[in-house]
Amino acid sequence: MLAWDPPERSVVAWHPSLTPEAASIIEVRFSSVDEGTALWLEHRGWEEFGPQQGEATRTDYDTGWDLVMTAFLDSQNR
Repeated sequence: MLAWDPPERSVVAWHPSLTPEAASIIEVRFSSVDEGTALWLEHRGWEEFGPQQGEATRTDYDTGWDLVMTAFLDSQNR
């Protein structure tokens, strides 16, 4: 945990493998809007993995976050 500012934000170092040679950073922010709560997610720090692995891993997470966030939204709308 790099930052914990409830209820507005949290920031974590993310180690996508069992050997944490490098970590990316995931920051999640929440804000109140008329419709409920807005969620803003930024996943950064890909340069820590080197140019080729960083690019490939980022691409994998682009589609991965779509799946995670869709499942999250579906669970909230039940």
